[in-house]
Amino acid sequence: MICFPKLISFNPLLRPTGSLLRGVRVCLLFLPFLLQTRCNLSTISQHRWQEYQTLTGHNRCVNCINFSPDGRLLASASYTVIIWKVASGKQLKTLSGHQGYITSVVFSPDNKYLATGSLDKTIRIWDVASGDEIRTLGELNENQIWALTFSPDRRFLASASDKVVIIWDTETYKEYNVLKEHRDIVFSIAFSPDGKTLASASVDGTIKIWEIQASRSQATLRGHTDAVSFVTFSPDGKLLASGSYDKTIKIWALSRPGGTVGEEIKTLSGHTDNLCGLAFTPDGMTLASSGWDKMIKMWDTRTWENFQTLTSHTEKACYITFSPDGTIFTSGSKDCTIKLWKRADK
Repeated sequence: MICFPKLISFNPLLRPTGSLLRGVRVCLLFLPFLLQTRCNLSTISQHRWQEYQTLTGHNRCVNCINFSPDGRLLASASYTVIIWKVASGKQLKTLSGHQGYITSVVFSPDNKYLATGSLDKTIRIWDVASGDEIRTLGELNENQIWALTFSPDRRFLASASDKVVIIWDTETYKEYNVLKEHRDIVFSIAFSPDGKTLASASVDGTIKIWEIQASRSQATLRGHTDAVSFVTFSPDGKLLASGSYDKTIKIWALSRPGGTVGEEIKTLSGHTDNLCGLAFTPDGMTLASSGWDKMIKMWDTRTWENFQTLTSHTEKACYITFSPDGTIFTSGSKDCTIKLWKRADK
């Protein structure tokens, strides 16, 4: 199919004039540029992904994984944490200490620390270089930890638990703020790219948008008909994507002229079971989703069409994430494996 627009129509019964001939020459002169530009626009970020490595080492469901900010390390967790060297797939360290299932593992933005949260009701802070545990938070906490996230400037660590989101000051690791509006377990939290707001997703079916210093939410997003399992911001902070046990993904506009904060603009369907994870590519052009249906789907964020479905996992596809440079994609599964994918054009 021709991928450039029709430039001019010729009628063989008409004699070309001088101006017409000049126009044709100009069109022909710029034709290679137009051809290349048009084709590039139609294929940009439509990168297809191919599996190139499977990491094994866990004997339970790999529920959470994350790249280090420099992209050199990958941390994964079940009941223990394994730190991997991305380039070789080699296990570097195994971190033990939690007494329950680990639900979240995140690197600090400065690459120095790793935070893990668990159903044992504690948060543990680890030194990445040595693998030593340097602090435990929430030992008197009565709530299980379901999610963790650092603010982009590393000033705060947020934790999600039963109905509550706690903002921790990372200088003192004391509570900076406690957010209490959800009516059920908070499954997922995410800081906006500028670090000024936080989104939380709950089993109560709602998503709340918070200002970090405020004690009340800025907005409550409703639309899902079941538990909301995951939220993530687009890299420019203008969109929020949410996944739910209602098997859908919803896209919300957070910054839109004339619109309200958290206006629903799109619902994506295609998964046949609960949604587990969501991740944007660093350029924001692709959204990946994973679910209990063992599938990982890639969505073009310009059209919201599903352009690829990955089906390598034999059990639930849980957490997913892209490397900081966007060239590697990784997924953890109930089949106890971690799969690494690379762009097919690389």
